[in-house]
Amino acid sequence: MGEEKKINEINIIPSFRDSIFRDSTDALKEYGEIAIDTILGQGLLSDIPIVNTITAICKTGLNIKERNYLRQTLAFIKGFNSGNMEQSKIDEYRKTLISDRKKAEQELGRIVVILDSTIEQEHSEVLGRFYKAYILGNYDWDMFRQLSAANQKLFFNDYGMLSHIGLNSVCSENITPLQKSSIERLQAVGLVLADGEIKTTLGTSVLHKYWYYLSHFGLYFDFYSVAENADKKLRIKGDI
Repeated sequence: MGEEKKINEINIIPSFRDSIFRDSTDALKEYGEIAIDTILGQGLLSDIPIVNTITAICKTGLNIKERNYLRQTLAFIKGFNSGNMEQSKIDEYRKTLISDRKKAEQELGRIVVILDSTIEQEHSEVLGRFYKAYILGNYDWDMFRQLSAANQKLFFNDYGMLSHIGLNSVCSENITPLQKSSIERLQAVGLVLADGEIKTTLGTSVLHKYWYYLSHFGLYFDFYSVAENADKKLRIKGDI
């Protein structure tokens, strides 16, 4: 309980900020295969400020919650550093967050809270890609909030189904019960829509089948969850 209180009292925003805005791509490539204890015990990733901060806070060792937070934070940084980088924009944004503490608290504080409650590393990596796309000016803060909220509600296997629907509309006749459950979750957060096909037999019209496709919001989610698209502007008919 004492250790948990300490970590809640420490302002980790500065070290979190400095950890994001540095190229840790090479250092993070293999971290997923290494146990957190090994990372800390052998001083691995010690050049990443957040690792040192968490270690200093928890001098007697990390409990399960703190281990998970560190794991999710590293996944977020990995997602943020993946794909193409416009370093000049990244550097400029870092300066903005240093000078504007209120903005840093609003944005990074929100991300820290999300990471602290996340279990699947896929969610944290995607969140990192969303934040980079936001920083690069591909959408506003409100869109980032919507994307991050939707991301929290998905299962890790929903990403594959979303991409599958994005590549080719899916018919309800050709899906398994497990895929149907995935589609229902995607519909619940507004990423997928459905059009029903009416079949008329002997003068009676009945709903025959559904065709599932990505919504406007779903197109944004699917596009920017891919690392290589963070620096690209998505143009959708109907955008202002």
